[in-house]
Amino acid sequence: MYDEATKHLSMLDLEIRQFRDQQSGQHVLALVNTKADKLIQGATRYTANEIAFIKKLVEEIFKARREAYSIPSLEAVRLGSKLRTHLTRDATEELLKNLVDHRWIDYSSDGIYTLSTRSLLELRNYLQNEFGEEHYHTCTHCKDLVTLGIGCSNNPPGYGSRVPLGRER
Repeated sequence: MYDEATKHLSMLDLEIRQFRDQQSGQHVLALVNTKADKLIQGATRYTANEIAFIKKLVEEIFKARREAYSIPSLEAVRLGSKLRTHLTRDATEELLKNLVDHRWIDYSSDGIYTLSTRSLLELRNYLQNEFGEEHYHTCTHCKDLVTLGIGCSNNPPGYGSRVPLGRER
């Protein structure tokens, strides 16, 4: 039955994806649009400048030093002023709050932004294509993307085993 549903959904450019939340370990299922055409890109609540900021934010999170996959809030706010068409500090803070409210990013009590489970599910293909093997690491057990996890200390950054923090052992 699952295969039948998957087949029908793929004809609509939709896919059921499952992922284990890296912090809680809970299994998450999501219905994801797999088509990234102009019509879909135009059906967003964000302006072109806000999308440019979001892409820059994702890049900074994904390319963070020491595979931290995070960005401090002060750095995130500063990104708004680095765009071709600058975002004000207030506009940047409001956009970051909106992204947290809509669960695109997570914000920790110590002022750190990370990509949320929603982002990791819905942006999987983009992240894999955009950042490749150098920054895209998967769990050796389930093959899910890992951005919050434990890396094997015997391997250089970018190589070797990684296990999500929420993984039941």
